[in-house]
Amino acid sequence: MKKKCKKLILAGILIFIITLGIYLFFQPIHVPTRLTAPYDIVIQRGTASITAYLSDEKEIYVPDKILGMKVTYIEQDVFKHLGTNAVILHIPTSVCVARNLYDYQSKSYYTIWFNDVYFEKYAGEEKSINISEKVWERDVTIITTDSFYETDIENIAIPDTITYIGGGAFYGCKNLKQITLPPYLEKIETYTFKYSGIEKIEVPQSVAEIGYGAFSYSALKEIKGLENVEYIDNCAFRGTPWEEDIEGDFVCIYDALHLYRGTESEVVLPATTKAIRGAFCIDEGYNYPIKVTKVFIPESVTSISPKSFYGQKDMEVYIPKSVTAIGCNDATLPPEHAEDIFKIGFGGVIITTEGSPAEAYAIAKGIPYKIITEEEMQQEMEKASNTSK
Repeated sequence: MKKKCKKLILAGILIFIITLGIYLFFQPIHVPTRLTAPYDIVIQRGTASITAYLSDEKEIYVPDKILGMKVTYIEQDVFKHLGTNAVILHIPTSVCVARNLYDYQSKSYYTIWFNDVYFEKYAGEEKSINISEKVWERDVTIITTDSFYETDIENIAIPDTITYIGGGAFYGCKNLKQITLPPYLEKIETYTFKYSGIEKIEVPQSVAEIGYGAFSYSALKEIKGLENVEYIDNCAFRGTPWEEDIEGDFVCIYDALHLYRGTESEVVLPATTKAIRGAFCIDEGYNYPIKVTKVFIPESVTSISPKSFYGQKDMEVYIPKSVTAIGCNDATLPPEHAEDIFKIGFGGVIITTEGSPAEAYAIAKGIPYKIITEEEMQQEMEKASNTSK
């Protein structure tokens, strides 16, 4: 009996130790700084996270292990008190996350995020900049949003390792006249070069999309490589010399209508149009020449992007059943999840046929609509065409 009791007690103690060990393994534990100086660390799941740097020593060599545990995380601004005087000589490859680290060689701040290194911002004073291909033995793959926002840079060299450039990265860089984009870039993001001094650019074959207002109101005069781009969003070239040089009232880039700049209040779109991409959008900085009251869309059109009639007041839009993607680029997206094509509070009426995707969209978005027959729609379009001649 006594032996059985002892066994039960020992088993209970063992279970308690195992449970405690598992609990402590998953719980963050702060280690006394006298054991880890000059770093303040927390250990969890068998790894160490650096939460503070307790020294003013400018040369920093982050060890691979502290107390026998791999360093995997460095909290944001750990070395902030050193500013641009920090000389970080080594970051172990085991570190998965480390934010806002200064690299003295490139005079720039970077963030480590698992397999990617983000270029955050340049802290130097030179007008010509070379973004490093590698920092701390890792490839630099991303330039973050607004990295060079309204700076005075004149030249920049971007390494081939960069696959993503964030929105607004070169926004307002008026002295930046030319740039070579990396060969593996997949998208030119929203407002990347808005209000910049870029005059000419070649789009790499890898780029599949150009985002909203990407080059809007820039100095762009020449662009090559557009034939490889699958999708060009609204206002991508709005207000540029390049767009202004396109002749005619209908500014089409391939088969998509990006701008109407005619003087007719009732507009019949060309039968060659397959998509509408912000053609009647009153974008910031663009003075729309007239008030358009009616727009007639031909059956060749299959999609209308978000904000295509944004800012127009009390406009009637005749949409045939051929248009299957409205407020989006995906015909399979439920209409309630699509974006608005009109500005809320500015009116706007959809004229369409019964059972069409446009009717479903109007109902889902609470937009006033009117049902007419296909014959009536054709008659209205012909009437408007004759009036404009």
